Amino acid sequence: MRRFCLLALLVFSSSTCQSVSAALVTYTTASEFFGAVDNAGFVTVAVDFDGEPDDTEILSGSLFGGITFVDASTPAYPLLIRDGSGLIPPMQAISGLNFLGSDVLGLFSDSLALELAFEAPVNAFGFWVLSPDPLFEGDVVLSLGSDSVGLVQSANADDDLLSGGSTYGYFLGLSDFSQPFSSVSITSSGFFGIAFGLDNMTYTAVPEPNAWLSLAVFFVALGIARGLAPRKRDSYGLT
Repeated sequence: MRRFCLLALLVFSSSTCQSVSAALVTYTTASEFFGAVDNAGFVTVAVDFDGEPDDTEILSGSLFGGITFVDASTPAYPLLIRDGSGLIPPMQAISGLNFLGSDVLGLFSDSLALELAFEAPVNAFGFWVLSPDPLFEGDVVLSLGSDSVGLVQSANADDDLLSGGSTYGYFLGLSDFSQPFSSVSITSSGFFGIAFGLDNMTYTAVPEPNAWLSLAVFFVALGIARGLAPRKRDSYGLT
């Protein structure tokens, strides 16, 4: 009977807690990232930089959209919200018209070092890299501690063009559904000549009730399973 109960609890807990991951996962496609977030029962917040006038500056160390932006680049970049339709050549955004860029042609280039600190710990973060030209493997890197994921180019560069055909788009993301994190960094390679912007920075908000329920069921089942496990008899005084 004990074995049957234990098996039932393990099956139940595994079926209801399949969204709980024990390791950091990285992503290079938006579909995989959002699919994983949805399966884990989390909702997301997107910082798309829309609703602000062109050339609005986000001062280094200031909070915007639930994220504190710190520019650690040398030399430093002005962090400017840009309207892509007014640039030459025009740039598409993921949603609306705006994205995060800088003062030289409206874009970042080499040696960007941007640190992002979240107002509250998150379990997943992802964003888009936008460029008027194809970028190459690892030109832009997203890092969490010692773990990182670099930009990946499709075998056919034109496959990376956004709908409309004037801007190349690349997605980077990571998640850890077992342990929230408080900050990430975005860096670019030191190769001269790349130009890019950042858009739709997306992070997880407070989990939906089913995510909390899954975690609660898992730990309750674990506690019951431990209670059902057979205990060794004391050996005191035995001969």
